Amino acid sequence: MLFIGIIKYVLLFCGYFVRAGTSYPGVSNLRGQTSLPLYTILVPLFMEKCVDVSRLRKNIFKTEYSNFEVIYLCEDVDALLLSFLKSEAVLPNERVMCIPKIPPFTKPKACNYGLEVARGEYIVIYDAEDNPHSLQLLAAHYVLSTTNYMCVQFPLEFVTDGTILSVWQFIDYLVWYKRLLPVCLRLNAPIPLGGTSNHFKVSELRKIGGWNAFNVTEDAELGLRIYSVQKSVAFVPMYKTKERSVKNILNLSNQRTRWVKGHFLTFLHFFLVNMVHGDLIGCLWVFFMLASYVFVCISYFGILLFVPNQLKSTSMILMTFSICLFFVLPLLYVVAFKELRCKKYITGVLFYPVYSIFYIIPVVKALLECIFLPSFWYKTTR
Repeated sequence: MLFIGIIKYVLLFCGYFVRAGTSYPGVSNLRGQTSLPLYTILVPLFMEKCVDVSRLRKNIFKTEYSNFEVIYLCEDVDALLLSFLKSEAVLPNERVMCIPKIPPFTKPKACNYGLEVARGEYIVIYDAEDNPHSLQLLAAHYVLSTTNYMCVQFPLEFVTDGTILSVWQFIDYLVWYKRLLPVCLRLNAPIPLGGTSNHFKVSELRKIGGWNAFNVTEDAELGLRIYSVQKSVAFVPMYKTKERSVKNILNLSNQRTRWVKGHFLTFLHFFLVNMVHGDLIGCLWVFFMLASYVFVCISYFGILLFVPNQLKSTSMILMTFSICLFFVLPLLYVVAFKELRCKKYITGVLFYPVYSIFYIIPVVKALLECIFLPSFWYKTTR
């Protein structure tokens, strides 16, 4: 626990001095152009509220990219949503695709159906709660057409509603996209992609087999597969996609269970494949990015069980130091992120260690599901 904590502190410290490029003058030159290659936007939907889908549709059509198609991927058991989409999505560049009821029942499986029929040169996934920046498609086209990158990742940002849960989620994305991801890029390390707003060249994505239909954190797995085939990922720190945060603790727990399960299984697969090729450094890096939370939470559990037996042991000194280091984390966040120094975030920052301890239940649940329900997908409602 102490070792993992120190490594993460070092990464955050390095991230404070590493900045991703922020100048993309070529993007503004593309505004208003009509001779752009076709862009495919996949929208996987399951049991979504019609009002949310309508909001997402409006957000997508605010884009300044002039040539795109939208494919709505809907399960055939979702009769109400299918009916709504067929009456709402009537423009020539919109299609509704019914996904057959065949296991596994996951988002990446639906996206692979969309990838098969995609006509675009580039492709991206947006979820029902997303609000992408209007220049994001233009920026992705600019990077993908002028470089050899296979994928472009844009930052995600949770929109806070004043609750402590939303602030914790906001901090999660802030740490990853503003500090850790730039460090990954500078070190040419494996990058586990996060969330939506990952833009791909369709031809390259098809070559490596699309998304893993059985993985419940499909973006992270795909990012590591891109690294394994010696391709590269770009990160553009501008043109964010905003997401609505999860509203209640049960939904948040289910979402984190899915994340931990998918990340842990992704790490195990990456470890088994890449250790054969002697990529020890890559395996250690992915461990710290994806699997270390599992071991930290096991440490918390061990502390609760064995503290009475350790009170007279020298290991008590190390354990005490680990816990103190853990509770210094809020101070580090306040120093590292000027965004968190305002009144509406300060309570969430101060109680962030409570949120980390909250992970114990999702981790235990995820480890059990790794054995019994590895591809079970929790639907997150907001």
